[in-house]
Order: sequence, then C-alpha cells, then structure tokens
Amino acid sequence: MNKNRLIILIVTTIAVVTWVASQVIFAKPSTPVPANLQSALEPVSPDFDQETLAKIAKTIKPLLVQQVQVIRSSPSPTPSIKPATPSAKPTASNAALPGGGQ
Repeated sequence: MNKNRLIILIVTTIAVVTWVASQVIFAKPSTPVPANLQSALEPVSPDFDQETLAKIAKTIKPLLVQQVQVIRSSPSPTPSIKPATPSAKPTASNAALPGGGQ
C-alpha cells in the first residue's frame, strides 16, 4: 500500500513540476514590445501634478458650460392640441353593398 502511494506521489510531483515549468516557459512573450506600447505599460507615478490638474479643470469647465448652454438653447417642439372635429356619419354607397349594388 505504501509503495503505491509513493509511486502516485512521484508521478504527481513530476506532473506538477512539468506543468509549472511549461507555464513559465510559454508565458514569456516571443516578440519584443514596441516602444510606444512600452511607455504605456510603465507604472504611473502616484504623485499628481497639481498645476496640470488645475489647468485641465480650467479648460474643461468652460467647455461643459458651453455644452449645457447649447442643450438649453435648442428649441424643443411644443405639442399642439387640436380639438376633435365631429366627422360626418358614414353612408353606405352602392359599391359597398353586397353584390356591388346591382
């Protein structure tokens, strides 16, 4: 019984080591990353430039106000309610009669 457990343990260990090694080998990229993408992959500094953020806020705020003014100034259709006019009662014509009025 212990011999069987030892064999199962050895086979399982070999399988796990092979699996982990293959994952490590195949995980690395085979082609180099272009320079423009490499700069995008670099970590961002946690320190924000307060002057730049203030400039962005000053630029965006007038644009938002302009958009709101454009939305408010656009004319909106007003619904017109017309009173219902009574229609004349339909009369039967010869064409509407069975047999075409013959």
